[in-house]
Amino acid sequence: LSETLNHGINFGDWKQTEALCNQILEKNPDDADALLARARLKIYFGKSNEAIADCERVLVKSPQYARALLRRGTLLCDAGKKQEGETDLKSYLSLTQLAHDAGTLSGRATAFSALKDPESSKKQSQEIIGNTASTTEHANILHRGIAQAELNKFKDAIETLTKLKQIYPTSPYLGLWIAYCHSENGQSELALREFAAAAERAPSSTNIEGSWAYALEKEQKYDEAIRHFEKALLLENDNLFALRHRGWCHLRLQNNNKALDDFNKALALEEPDDTGTLLYRAQIYHNFEQHKEAIAECRRVIALDARIATAWCQLGDSLAHLKQWKEAYASCTHAIALAPNDTTAFCIRAWVRREMGNREMAFADYGRAIAIDPKLEFAYYSRGVMYRDDKLYTKSIADLSAAVRLSPTSAVNYCARGCAEVRNGDYKEAIADCTKSIELNSNSLHPYLSRGEAYSALGQNTLALSDLTHVLDHHPVNTEALSERAKVYEKLHKTKLAADDLARLKSLK
Repeated sequence: LSETLNHGINFGDWKQTEALCNQILEKNPDDADALLARARLKIYFGKSNEAIADCERVLVKSPQYARALLRRGTLLCDAGKKQEGETDLKSYLSLTQLAHDAGTLSGRATAFSALKDPESSKKQSQEIIGNTASTTEHANILHRGIAQAELNKFKDAIETLTKLKQIYPTSPYLGLWIAYCHSENGQSELALREFAAAAERAPSSTNIEGSWAYALEKEQKYDEAIRHFEKALLLENDNLFALRHRGWCHLRLQNNNKALDDFNKALALEEPDDTGTLLYRAQIYHNFEQHKEAIAECRRVIALDARIATAWCQLGDSLAHLKQWKEAYASCTHAIALAPNDTTAFCIRAWVRREMGNREMAFADYGRAIAIDPKLEFAYYSRGVMYRDDKLYTKSIADLSAAVRLSPTSAVNYCARGCAEVRNGDYKEAIADCTKSIELNSNSLHPYLSRGEAYSALGQNTLALSDLTHVLDHHPVNTEALSERAKVYEKLHKTKLAADDLARLKSLK
């Protein structure tokens, strides 16, 4: 009976299998196989509490029923009840330590993964692959494919699972796994197509909607991802995975209030010490410029687990925004010690070193970040601005050109390069860059200022006057614009207006 029900879940129609479980339970309400199969299906349909209840009905009769302990343990961990869940999982591992069949090894891999023991989980998956090298049983072939996926052997997993799909073309479970493997293998179009097909076969599955949304999230299609996470949350409003990841998507879209709401809900549902969610919330506080709150959140994470490099990096960033340079430097250095390839930590430490007067070491940190990631636009931009400030204009323009190539729609990059070009005497190039910056973002005043200076240098005084007046209309105390406009008025023999600007400049200074 257990094999029949699991076959229906793995290879058949979920609704039909659920109906069969209910028929069996009408005749025998305590049938353990039917209860556990129904619990598994309820997980896919977002009814985790009902799934836990089915597991508990089995455990009331048989407290050492291994599969019930595994199922309830993982559900409790997913619901944030880690202590209770870990107790179940440890009992399951103790009961199954002598078993070597593929199904039990797969369960043990799941248990170790939930217990944050990836090495032990990996060993179970490796044993599955070793034991199923010549298998012809479809259930064992499925376990083999899943084990390959768990070991990140996605091409092998796709090949294994696709052979099964040729036999069971309408299985939503196979479709879900194949879609996941395509997504992890970088084949996003194939993944999204498989997710859509699986969702059509099981339209009320939170697992499919959540996994589909996650694939979209990885492709940075955040709006679409949010829509699918919302479908998952309509089916299961306390789905922690969907809440956390919808919050992350909102964060990437700078919907900070919505992101904060999702993370707060997640922390209220689970044990309030999930370090990942706390760090997301710290980032939102940082975005709100609530740096003291961000610092407190980071320190809370570090108190829970001092090995999390991201917490030290975020702490350094927030401390730097409060100009606590020494503490920021120490935090970033600690982050780098934990994660030597953390480019963000190198960039923040470079900023801190610059502010502490150690420009040579700041340049070195930006260089290290670029060596780790040659496509790191922010590092090129920041180093380019530093070179400009040090009057190393050729190097500045080279770095800012790299930033432009990496992000050709960034108004800031064009503006920064235009400013360096003005100072280097490349006035025509500066005008072109500043004009492009204004096309991309007409609200910024800086490109108008730099373009006005370039026009002035080329003797195009009317155009210069227009740009500089635009700056002063919006920012009347801009001393650089006042000084430059006074020069233009002098060229145009408007001495009274020039004198007025110089007088205003003197009063401001």
